[in-house]
Amino acid sequence: MAEAEAEALRSFGLLLTARRKLGLLIGSDDPELSAVGGDPIPTAPLPPNVASLDERIAAAERDAANARIALARAEAVPNVTASGGFRNFRESGSTAFVLGVSVPLPINRSVRSGVPAARAEGEAAEAVLAQTRLDTRFSRQEAQTMLSAADERLAALTGPGLRQAIEAERVAGIGYRAGKFSLLELIDAQEALTNTRLKIIEAQLDRARALAALARANAQ
Repeated sequence: MAEAEAEALRSFGLLLTARRKLGLLIGSDDPELSAVGGDPIPTAPLPPNVASLDERIAAAERDAANARIALARAEAVPNVTASGGFRNFRESGSTAFVLGVSVPLPINRSVRSGVPAARAEGEAAEAVLAQTRLDTRFSRQEAQTMLSAADERLAALTGPGLRQAIEAERVAGIGYRAGKFSLLELIDAQEALTNTRLKIIEAQLDRARALAALARANAQ
């Protein structure tokens, strides 16, 4: 019992530390998040055509890569300039119209090689976007599956299973005090109840993790 109480105090200290750290990260006025409860997001998944935060980031990087391709192509095209004007000849007193055209030669290799490099970068960004979409779809489906499984486990454990374990522990306590049951039988009943409650906590933890994964996959 003393060891269990010590472990409970240690776990509670870890809980407070985690709450305070999370409170600082999200800027909460309640540093210990004492009033936290409920689901962080609706359990219903978003429509498949809604882009997640990761998809939007990848799409923005793809658009930036396409913009660099357009810039590299523009820099590779020679900038042709034309000039014109009138010129007076003092000797003859005549006037002539002068037309000039300037075409820079693409001698700089870095400018000419910029287009293939930018195109390769754009193709890589497209591949990253496609992979991100697949990863997001998989993460949503996996999180939803984990959430459904955790909900079913909680429903089973908190229903008849918990009631039966509580009743068995109560009856064993009465029987032990009446001298009908041995101490081992009482301990077995208490251990069964404890294990049931531990499984409920594990199912709640799995459900919280599934909700967190679903929130990340659906982040906007």
